[in-house]
Amino acid sequence: MLKMLELRELIKLIDRSSTQEFTLTNGGVRISMKKPLPKVAEYPREVQTALNEAASAVENADSPFIPAEPAVKDEEKNSSLHTIVSSCLGVFSFSGTEPVKDGDKIRSNSVVGICKVEALKLFQEITSDVNGTIVEVLVQEGQVVDYGEPLFIVKPE
Repeated sequence: MLKMLELRELIKLIDRSSTQEFTLTNGGVRISMKKPLPKVAEYPREVQTALNEAASAVENADSPFIPAEPAVKDEEKNSSLHTIVSSCLGVFSFSGTEPVKDGDKIRSNSVVGICKVEALKLFQEITSDVNGTIVEVLVQEGQVVDYGEPLFIVKPE
């Protein structure tokens, strides 16, 4: 049987550790400790603040940011092409094990990428809003993208 002092020390050890749940059976006595799950933080205000700070930092940068022109061939530049744009500010990542590439067929509502805000552990899926064929991928894995920035050019079906 544990003495009260030993029990207090055990509680302190478990509390300071990363262990979430602990059970000890000693003789006919069973002691169980479980830490409450961390609360899921609500980030809307913090996300907006982070986005505003990032946008301000970009605007105040010493060197002007000039977005690269899409390398779509002139004969393909017409009103029949559709552009999939970023729905948030963050770091772009291709979804799945096979990233979409030029010539791939995509379906409406299929996930073509993920926009991550690492510091806040937020992940926003980028989905296609049309069926079609990828004409050009405009971003690279790990590239910082802005809200509304073109990511893919698609030839709709």
